[in-house]
Amino acid sequence: MRFRHPSGYEFEIADGWLTEAGFAASATVSRHYRAPSNVAFEAVPLADIEPIRRQVELDGNGFCRRRLVQILKGLAADAELPPIQVHPLPCGPFKYGLRDGFHRFYASLAAGYLSIPAIILPYFVFET
Repeated sequence: MRFRHPSGYEFEIADGWLTEAGFAASATVSRHYRAPSNVAFEAVPLADIEPIRRQVELDGNGFCRRRLVQILKGLAADAELPPIQVHPLPCGPFKYGLRDGFHRFYASLAAGYLSIPAIILPYFVFET
């Protein structure tokens, strides 16, 4: 099934993976998935995070099947999942870059969430 980031970037998750996870796309009623209550996070709009375009194929379209199915099952069961990690971007059309949470980011888009629990880390510039 094809999904779309608010920027227009499209991605695909294999129908068999969605079926295996018992996942119904765009059936959400909350703004984002549940994160553990003992973790400080911000609800960051998915539209503000730059989508990563993985060049490696892995199991399909840049995803690891086992990992993505596990996360989709968690979303379908309304389970708590850890926040993703992002950092502010110094310029460009997006406010944040994704550091950790590729599968949770794309699963949230597929679920129809508007935002995602995120820990905002500082942006580092490495000089050579």
